[in-house]
Amino acid sequence: MSNDDVTLTSGDDTYTVNLARDKVDGGDGIDTLVIDEEATIIISKDTSPIGWETGISGKEYIYVQLESDQSSLYTTAINFEFIEYQGVRTAVEDFLSNDIHDLVFCLLYTSDAADEEDSV
Repeated sequence: MSNDDVTLTSGDDTYTVNLARDKVDGGDGIDTLVIDEEATIIISKDTSPIGWETGISGKEYIYVQLESDQSSLYTTAINFEFIEYQGVRTAVEDFLSNDIHDLVFCLLYTSDAADEEDSV
């Protein structure tokens, strides 16, 4: 088990998801994310203002939590072109998520008219 930030090469790479809290960047090339067991897989977008999951606000990423993982560990992956799940290789843009996030991060800025008047 590891908990790493991993950046793959500029070539065509394959990365197999394991029991860890990894952030994986496929880098350049045609990269494949391999998931060998039952898992929750969500194609998502990092909506946090600071890019909490990917380091880049608005960046699309792949969220994977293995079914055998009974903790809160999960993998986030960016810059992958394919997902191989249960032996089937699918382009990321054609892959259908098998779950959804149940929490959406949103930061709202508000101002109060009274505060505005006090600052004038």
